[in-house]
Amino acid sequence: MHRLVPCFLPLALALLAGTAGVRAQGSAQGSAHGGVPGEAPGGVSGEARVPGVLASQSCDPLKHGARGDGTTDNTAAIQAAIDACSARGGGRVSFGDGVFLTGPLALKDHVTLELARGTRLRAVAQADRFTWAFIGRPFRPHEALISGVNVSDVGIIGEGTIDGQGAELWWPAAVAAREAMQAGAKSWGPGMEKVPASNGLPRPWLIEFYNARRVLLRGVHLTNAPMWTVALRYSEDVVLRDVRITNAPDSPNTDGVDIVSSRKVSLSNLGIDTGDDGIAIKAGLPGPDMPKRAARNITISNVRFGHGHGLAIGSELAHGVEHVRINGAHFTGTQYGIRIKAGRDRGGDVGDVLVRHARMTDVAVPLSIDSSYPGEPRDAAQAPGPGAVAVAVATPAARAEAPVTPLTPRIHDVTIQHLFASGARRAGLLAGLPEAPLRDIRLQHVSIASRGEGMVLRHVEGSFSGVKITAARGKPVEEGPKTQVAVLETP
Repeated sequence: MHRLVPCFLPLALALLAGTAGVRAQGSAQGSAHGGVPGEAPGGVSGEARVPGVLASQSCDPLKHGARGDGTTDNTAAIQAAIDACSARGGGRVSFGDGVFLTGPLALKDHVTLELARGTRLRAVAQADRFTWAFIGRPFRPHEALISGVNVSDVGIIGEGTIDGQGAELWWPAAVAAREAMQAGAKSWGPGMEKVPASNGLPRPWLIEFYNARRVLLRGVHLTNAPMWTVALRYSEDVVLRDVRITNAPDSPNTDGVDIVSSRKVSLSNLGIDTGDDGIAIKAGLPGPDMPKRAARNITISNVRFGHGHGLAIGSELAHGVEHVRINGAHFTGTQYGIRIKAGRDRGGDVGDVLVRHARMTDVAVPLSIDSSYPGEPRDAAQAPGPGAVAVAVATPAARAEAPVTPLTPRIHDVTIQHLFASGARRAGLLAGLPEAPLRDIRLQHVSIASRGEGMVLRHVEGSFSGVKITAARGKPVEEGPKTQVAVLETP
């Protein structure tokens, strides 16, 4: 039988018998409904389905006047091919070798874009051809290079490249706007007064699906995005497979894949190297204009993360996230590994999250679950290497109790299994709020080696089993108020 040792961390550390880390041998008990802790009865229900139509009919954009010469504006020709293909019942708009310049395109029902290996679909470098996108606003035409709105059975496949011209046009503007905000500007610009400072300058997205059904992205290379690379909003049955996403490490707000209030989404065999979150699961901001939908039934497997901020849930979580399964994630040199981030102005219910088999090398903060994002006072953890790690260690002001509201983050039933990290600059952070502690946070067979500080715990309840944390400076685990962790071990 297991021996359950309820303890505050000093007692947990006393079990170490002088070791330099935190160890607890054994396996966690099953949850109330049985099976793997964190696993919903029957697991995540409903797998994402690929489009029902990947029609064999080929629609040639060249016949509508498109030219892959790198100079011709092909927007009208490509859109005509998409429209004609959909009108005939669907098919593939197939591109051969060449560089095809284009402005915003709208996918239609039963149409798949097919890009050959030598195809490069490149955005025109003209800002007035686009409008800016924002998670807190319904879709507007031209807010993405390629959009699919109220469509079904659509896709983008092949081995070609889609280039958003972010470095040439959009990133310099974002950096200048950020500097203006830091100098005292009140908003990002006209009409952007409701966009939070943490959002960054609103820009177009590279690809957006809004209220779409049965979507497939397979094989393509997505690069140089103006802002978010793939935005999945209020959509269902979405599959991304064998996709590569690359944006420069210093490119602002260039998330790889953002899953916003969507369900039955499957991501597999992806390579993501970008300037912000590699993958982010979100559930929207509060407001009267947007659907109130949770993000649920998300599966992520075999993803490799390079530069960027790793894999996140949040920060916009107003309508909740549930039933998330992550299996086989590899991180190299990212700022974060696995991260759940929420704040009092944007929180919601987050639960039934299971992460298995994550490996991390030189990730600054391998594990962070934080209810004080963004904008609340923080300390910076100085660690070996250049600069400071922006680790969310809340100051006493941020830890003051506040009234519970519908937007108070409620994070619970999160299980992390078989996470191994080396070369961290801080082992991690588990930090709830005084009025809403993290609950049922389970770490099982977790090993984190930090060349800086250890793991900080604040307002958290849960259990450790088979956990080892080492730190070059300070305590391996630093406990704060309302912290109660049970160490599960076998005799």
